[in-house]
Amino acid sequence: LVESIIKVEYAGFFAPFTLLIRGRDIDLDSLRECWMKRVLRSPKNYTIIKLGDVDPFEIAFITQSHFVPLTEVLCLTIANMNNSNSPASLETICEGLKECYTGVELPSAEVLNH
Repeated sequence: LVESIIKVEYAGFFAPFTLLIRGRDIDLDSLRECWMKRVLRSPKNYTIIKLGDVDPFEIAFITQSHFVPLTEVLCLTIANMNNSNSPASLETICEGLKECYTGVELPSAEVLNH
């Protein structure tokens, strides 16, 4: 993901909310896959709402999966907490999941505890 982000090029924008990038298919595919798996995060103080491909005449939006493997979600949430020096208790993990995965049905605290 990091390598793909570094390799894509800024191509312009449409005011107020659309950023245009271009790059090799492999790098763009990596960004698409990370968006679909909810791994691609917004930069601090920004919000990514949609990611899409632009044809010469239309935009095909890429929908995010409502199924993300629980192990990936937990690892990403705990890694984010570690990066911000936050404690990773059952309560804070549940709160972190709610913040990062809005619109996705989350497991109960009981399921996470097992």
